[in-house]
Amino acid sequence: MSKEKAITEINKRTEREAMDLPETYTPTRFDTFPEGALTELTRYADFNLWRNELARVCEDQISDETQRIAAGELLALVGDPRINPLYPTLVKVPGAKVGIGTEM
Repeated sequence: MSKEKAITEINKRTEREAMDLPETYTPTRFDTFPEGALTELTRYADFNLWRNELARVCEDQISDETQRIAAGELLALVGDPRINPLYPTLVKVPGAKVGIGTEM
C-alpha cells in the first residue's frame, strides 16, 4: 500500500480505529480492584519509600522493560510522587525560529 493511500485511509477512520482501540470503553483488570485496597496500602509507614522506589525503577534504563511497565502501572494506581499538580516541574525551553510542516 502506498504511503499516500495509507494516510488517506487512516483519515477516514475514527481516532479509536486509528489507534486500534475498541469503539467503546473496555474494562481493565484494575477496574475490579478491591474497594479500599489502595487506601489500605497508605497505612504502612514505608508507603512513600515504596512509591519512591517504584519511581526509581520507572526511570532506571537498566531495569527490565516489564518491571518498568509494572512499576508505572502501580504508580498510576497509588499516585506518582514525582508529579505535583499544584507545583509542576517546569523546564525552560529557549526560544527559536522553527519550521513547521512539510513545505520548508
